[in-house]
Amino acid sequence: SSDLAYEICEKNNLQREELSALTTISFVYTSFNDYHEAIKYKIKNLRLLESFIGDVDYRRNYFDKLNRDSLNLSQSMASLSFYYFKINNLDSAFYYGKNAISFVSKVHNKDASYLAYPLNCVGFAYRKSGDVKSAMSCFRKSIDCSKKSNIEKNKITNLYKSYWELSLIFKGYDQNDSSIYYAERSDRKS
Repeated sequence: SSDLAYEICEKNNLQREELSALTTISFVYTSFNDYHEAIKYKIKNLRLLESFIGDVDYRRNYFDKLNRDSLNLSQSMASLSFYYFKINNLDSAFYYGKNAISFVSKVHNKDASYLAYPLNCVGFAYRKSGDVKSAMSCFRKSIDCSKKSNIEKNKITNLYKSYWELSLIFKGYDQNDSSIYYAERSDRKS
């Protein structure tokens, strides 16, 4: 079980393996729609990544891993944003989503999809809060980033989410032509 793997990693100070176990555990909880438990493990994941990135010796000795860990940190923040959105805690959803956008914007040599995901997460929160204009802006920026992505899986996933959310927004305003247009776009690969 992932919980046992996490305990073994934590006990034996296997921090890299611990990161992986924490990610897996939080994902398992999301598959059961238990976002409260997923948040607990994702926060532990986030704190461990922050400790890596903030450690001077780590930065000096593992510089090659720093960019990847920074991207993982931004994606953990975005995931937390999404999890908080799912439990209707929009303040935390905005907090982690906006921090993810800010953080990933500072990382060099990244694929554009790393910015698309947190933009979508903030867009979800804006839509739920009723700020449709800001939501649409986030989804459109996410589409632009996704189209530039070289990671096909991320590109397809983020485009689908952005187009689908825009479709829902237009549907809410009874703009059926636009809603259908974006719904059809969500079913394509680009």
